[in-house]
Amino acid sequence: MTEPYGVAWREAGRVLAGCWAACGVMAGLLLLVGGPSPPPPVFAFAAMTVLARWFWRHRDWTAGVSAGCAGSVAVLGAVELLRPVTDRGVADPLATALGALVAIVVFTRVARARATRARRRSA
Repeated sequence: MTEPYGVAWREAGRVLAGCWAACGVMAGLLLLVGGPSPPPPVFAFAAMTVLARWFWRHRDWTAGVSAGCAGSVAVLGAVELLRPVTDRGVADPLATALGALVAIVVFTRVARARATRARRRSA
């Protein structure tokens, strides 16, 4: 990890905005096309491209694996909670965006904690 303080919260906010925008654009495009609603992986692909690019920039494997697991669980849980309340066209992109939120928070927290521990050890 090259950053002495881990990942900045401001940077995490920008990545989150990118994930939410990607999910919104995908949902809008699929509404324009019409037809049956695609499964959540279609929306996850849009958010994952933003997240993967961000991860590759920081390359913190512990934070990445933790974020991936937490985000996946969040998406599955949100899909199960949202689908009975709304239609799939709303539930799936919203669940994916919520999963991205969880993944970004977990990645940032773990990366910052690891950076803090590394600073303390070197001091």
